Amino acid sequence: MTATYSAPEDGKAEIDVRLLEDIYATYKNEKMPEGWFDEFIALREQNTPVMEPVMYWFSEPILEEDGYDIIHDGFCFKLKDGESRTFKIGIYCWDKFVENKNVYLSIQHFNPGTIEGYDGRYFALFSEE
Repeated sequence: MTATYSAPEDGKAEIDVRLLEDIYATYKNEKMPEGWFDEFIALREQNTPVMEPVMYWFSEPILEEDGYDIIHDGFCFKLKDGESRTFKIGIYCWDKFVENKNVYLSIQHFNPGTIEGYDGRYFALFSEE
């Protein structure tokens, strides 16, 4: 995946991208067959390793001279207007989500404490959609 920042006219010239909070994998309830949630819970109770989509990524470590605390901000980076950063993503999830083509990449922006500050986009990870 390549993240590129294009600043709006009245926007910031530089932003922080937090992979831990802003980019994650998800699913849609309405795409799953009847009874899927009960099956999901039953498997978990049997200690079967099933999970909702969980994303992981590979990227270069962020250096302290970039202004981040590596312990807490290790998956963050800054992007200036017009800059890009490329990284690899992978997703672990329950096979039923894959069978039903129900895995999405969610890219969010959220200003804590304000519902109005929420902005997000969902991208289907299956070409049929």
